[in-house]
Amino acid sequence: MIVKAYIKKHLFHLPTTKLSDLLEQVEEALGKGNINKENIEKLYPLTKVEENDNILVEKQNTNIFLLNLLLLVLNHKEKEITEPEYFNKDLMISKLEENTHLELQGIPFDVLEKEIDKFLYRISEKAETDSETQIDVCTKDEPEIEGKEQKYSYLENVTFNVDWLKGAQQELDHKGRK
Repeated sequence: MIVKAYIKKHLFHLPTTKLSDLLEQVEEALGKGNINKENIEKLYPLTKVEENDNILVEKQNTNIFLLNLLLLVLNHKEKEITEPEYFNKDLMISKLEENTHLELQGIPFDVLEKEIDKFLYRISEKAETDSETQIDVCTKDEPEIEGKEQKYSYLENVTFNVDWLKGAQQELDHKGRK
């Protein structure tokens, strides 16, 4: 789902996968540098959205960067916006939480952006890993064992962050109960 979003007369195509590109486009179009992504809607609100009549712009409350993140997540989940709603900051954050199962209320925008980026990257990485695993299994001359499913292990794939720590602890707790 691609939408056309306008700030004043300036057109932006959403979603944009490179978040920094959208920031550069907005700064260039508005002739301003160092735009505050968290509160851009106060000075430079979205004026209209085309290509999806269900996204209604709420005056000075629809943030282009949040809308971009929401559209990216919905595209990954292969979902669409089917009901007309006024898209304000609170609604977009709650929809992001609903679709990502992350706690995003009350956190700074740059942290929210990084969490969504990690979520999207993790989904892409998992899909690539799954397809690589299938290719590896098919190319080997070993009989395929039915019912044997390769699971993601936090203990084998080490990336030090809070999500990894939570997952590793849950995996250890689960193994301890067996």
